[in-house]
Amino acid sequence: MSIPFCDTTALIVPRHDSVICTAVSNPDDLSVLNFCQDTLERYARQFQWDVLTLKDTRLAPERPPAWDKVVLINALLTWYNVVLWLDADMLFVDYTRDIRQEVPKATTMAIVSHAYNGQIFPDTSVWLMRQSAPSTAILQLLWNQDDLVSHPQWEKAALTRILEQGKIDGVPVSTYTHFLNHRWNSTLKDPSPEPIIAHYRGLSSVANGLRARQAASKSDEPLSIGKQVVSGTMTLFAEREEGVEEWHRPYVQLIKTVYRGGEVLDVACGLGTFLAVCQDEDPTLKLTGIELDTILASLVQDRGISVLTGDAIEVLEGQSADRYYDVIHMSHILEHLTPDRVIRLLELTTKHLRVGGAMIIRTPNWANEIVRSGGFWQDFSHIRPYPLEVLRPIMQRLDVQEWVAGFEPYGWQDVFWVGVLKKPVTKVVIQGAARVIHSLAKVNEHWVRELTTAGYQVAIRETEPFARPSSDIFVESATSRENLHQDVWIGHSWPVSKPPLSYGHKVLYIPWEFYAPLAEWVDRVALCDDVWTTSQYAADGFKEFGLFSRPKVVYPRIDVRVYKPGGAKVNLDIPDDYVRLLFVGGTIWRKGIDVLLNAYTRAFTSRHKVCLIIKDMGTSSFYRGQTQEALIQSISASSAAPRVVYLASDLSEQEIAALYRTSDILVHPYRAEGFGMPILEAMASGLPVIVTEGGPSDEFVSDGVYIKIPATLTYGPHQVGDSPTLGPIQWLEPNTDALVDLLRAAVTQSAAMKSIALERTHHIAQKWSWANLNPQEFLS
Repeated sequence: MSIPFCDTTALIVPRHDSVICTAVSNPDDLSVLNFCQDTLERYARQFQWDVLTLKDTRLAPERPPAWDKVVLINALLTWYNVVLWLDADMLFVDYTRDIRQEVPKATTMAIVSHAYNGQIFPDTSVWLMRQSAPSTAILQLLWNQDDLVSHPQWEKAALTRILEQGKIDGVPVSTYTHFLNHRWNSTLKDPSPEPIIAHYRGLSSVANGLRARQAASKSDEPLSIGKQVVSGTMTLFAEREEGVEEWHRPYVQLIKTVYRGGEVLDVACGLGTFLAVCQDEDPTLKLTGIELDTILASLVQDRGISVLTGDAIEVLEGQSADRYYDVIHMSHILEHLTPDRVIRLLELTTKHLRVGGAMIIRTPNWANEIVRSGGFWQDFSHIRPYPLEVLRPIMQRLDVQEWVAGFEPYGWQDVFWVGVLKKPVTKVVIQGAARVIHSLAKVNEHWVRELTTAGYQVAIRETEPFARPSSDIFVESATSRENLHQDVWIGHSWPVSKPPLSYGHKVLYIPWEFYAPLAEWVDRVALCDDVWTTSQYAADGFKEFGLFSRPKVVYPRIDVRVYKPGGAKVNLDIPDDYVRLLFVGGTIWRKGIDVLLNAYTRAFTSRHKVCLIIKDMGTSSFYRGQTQEALIQSISASSAAPRVVYLASDLSEQEIAALYRTSDILVHPYRAEGFGMPILEAMASGLPVIVTEGGPSDEFVSDGVYIKIPATLTYGPHQVGDSPTLGPIQWLEPNTDALVDLLRAAVTQSAAMKSIALERTHHIAQKWSWANLNPQEFLS
């Protein structure tokens, strides 16, 4: 029987020559995969692999799910030179070695073998295959072992058989096989002192047997076994308070010393002995327990201690997001839970642990001979042990820093682990301009300031020769760290930067005006984890044309210390009784300067007390050769035309703000905008605005006083200039006739409109200030 066909073109588009793949079909394993997947993706970014994760997708439904890996690997070898299969419960803990460098180039297959009880067993939990004729033959040979289809450890049995007996064109399969060091698959039974991949699930057959035996029980009544009480699926030991209190006391002393008066949560608190010791040692502590057994919970409540009754995971999931504890204690609960539930419990407890708070975990010591030889399984509900080698990488991933760990000196020398939730110092590199005069640089400068203030370490990698030293100490400091090794890379420049290949969470921040994105961005976005843009309008275009499925809208904001109604103004030698219309931006087709000039010269003549102030930008840099300076000068020279003041020189932010305060109405009849920073800045400065209807400015102009210009949605070619796009570009064509009427009406009512606009500035400042930016909202 041939291996079933699988069309991988529907699953993944190859971008590299190697791929890491994994799959889950059991919903219970999904949280385990979700936890481990980040480490797979980090490793893949480090060494240039693609990643394919299948969830709830069966490839060979006629066989048990474990056989799907053969189908998937066989299909992927059609497109990739190297395929690396990892079971869903594999966790990378070392990112310094590329597994391809560990396997001889002439080798077709690489696996790890483990030594258990003096025997060697091959294992396909980590399974590398290279594209070749023997690789296809080996996979087919495995598939043909159909008498082992339902074998509980089919891969070990099938691999052992073909390694011992299998041949391909007379050559033994073992000739094509390389055995990796067990650091590539460090298991509980065969741990490596220097693991690269930790295979931390691996439920033992004994535990599985006990779980099956427990599940088979139909009785709802508690079953007594010695001093144990089995109730439902939880086994609870009736604690002997005498002596146990002394075991708790060192931890309570720590709490008393460091967290006096703090909030303590004891998960699975049992009879409440630990909380009682806390109560005796420090009556100021605020104590809470979580307990599944209602009888035990009532006994704890009799001590005057608050108890939340129910399954610990469900209780924590039901708590509000802002409920935090200074100390969370978990003693002898993890071993009662399956790995996916352990991970979920640790995620939830970390979520509710205050920064600087302590996590205390205590669990049986598998290294203890009594525990290992049978003591552990005396408790009917124990599922598996969680030694330090398992706990440490999990807690590291959750950003809980180990404080002290080891083995308790009494009893069966239980494992203890104490950690502190630290606020990590995340290193962020922004690639883009920050010391030139345009909107992208302005946004970058403010991101540097807000990130630094929020506790991030920030560096700027300039993409343009800077025209001025920044007055912002944060920016000047950031430019001195341009070689910082980043945790997060943000590319915000024009043209759009190519992401670095080095490790880090990579973000492309792309303002865009013409809806359909550029085709050249596809490869760059493929290297990134997130894509940001400046409006929902642009985000919809990114999604519609398949550039990125989950773009985040990250709006620019304003410095309300600069853009405000009160402050200096600019002396432009314009009579006081003139209404001053203002245009700020490059005088280019996209921004509708031709529409404005046409409407303005039709609406008014030199007899009207009105003046249009045009603040041009980029005439000698990014808009060189595109501006309408000659047309503006010709209108200014006409004795019949209304008055025009043209400003082309660079102005500082403070000077631009003064220009807003000098004016009465901002007019911005754009065809295409990524956001429209001058519109928001003018609103914050107390100006009413006249803007195009239907574009990204619709997302914020309602916060101020505005008039919308009717516009027609217009489609163009599949390109912007010489650059192809992923679809037809679109823009808004403002109605010039309507703008003529709107300008006349606005000039007549300018005083009343500006009065109302000034009243709205407080609301705009509250909503759109850079000070309200929460970087973690976008970087999480």
